[in-house]
Amino acid sequence: RNTKKRKAFTLHYNGNRPPIRMGVVRHGLYLHADSLYRFENEQQTLAAFQQMGLYSYTGLRYVPRGKDTLDLTLDLVFDKPYDFYVEANAKGKTTGRIGPELVMGFAKRNAFRGGERLDLNLHGSYEWQTGHQNEGSSSGVKSYVYGGDASLTFPRLITPSTLLQRTSGNKRRRS
Repeated sequence: RNTKKRKAFTLHYNGNRPPIRMGVVRHGLYLHADSLYRFENEQQTLAAFQQMGLYSYTGLRYVPRGKDTLDLTLDLVFDKPYDFYVEANAKGKTTGRIGPELVMGFAKRNAFRGGERLDLNLHGSYEWQTGHQNEGSSSGVKSYVYGGDASLTFPRLITPSTLLQRTSGNKRRRS
């Protein structure tokens, strides 16, 4: 078991390096050292980690240290790192075209150790024209479409101002 420590924050993990960057974990904490306990901050902390979609279990434990001080232990258990999915759809358009569609995809949670989700999929569909056919034509219009998609989802909103804060060294403070 390895440990990384920054100020009043300690991260315990198995393996050679932490499975998630310390800043991502600290970003979700609304309970801070040397601040009074507030139930709302506890609920915000739990909600922040549950909304990331990375963990199958999140829990907070408090251990008394002294007369008026509590130590917080945040337990996070990662969910499966990969998802594989297959979708089958029937498509119908107002132009009278119908046909099947197949989507196969693969998703990786925590792709770059920052809580991101990388999603790759391949899709294909086949359509044919129903209803009235062109005169003089013995077959309807048939077409197929295939391709792939990739998406990267971040667990927080990234704006130019948040990027500037990160590069200039300014830290955002929470109450």
